[in-house]
Amino acid sequence: MRKYVRRPSHDEQRDENWKPFEEEVKYQSLIINLENIQSLEELHQLFQVQLNFPTFYGNNWDAFWDTITGLIDLPNPLYISGINRLRDILPREAAIMEETVKCYNKLGISKIEFL
Repeated sequence: MRKYVRRPSHDEQRDENWKPFEEEVKYQSLIINLENIQSLEELHQLFQVQLNFPTFYGNNWDAFWDTITGLIDLPNPLYISGINRLRDILPREAAIMEETVKCYNKLGISKIEFL
């Protein structure tokens, strides 16, 4: 399942406390609400906290992809609400997120849905 994650380069800082979430309790489903998001930084911080991303998460869309496709198991289904507001506040980021979700759903790992 971890075939989409690149290996760290020799000069990347490593978090010695991190390990894959093999023993983590799996969620049945989860709703992430984007209504109060004002910036890209807040958006990635919300994902990191709500989805238990590792501390070395890079707060960008490439890191988001690597994390959801190879480092963690997402709740199934994962619901994301507030996409319309995000389109108004951060239209470019909303479009990237929607395309990323579309590609993720094609993998068939689990399902992300916008409410």
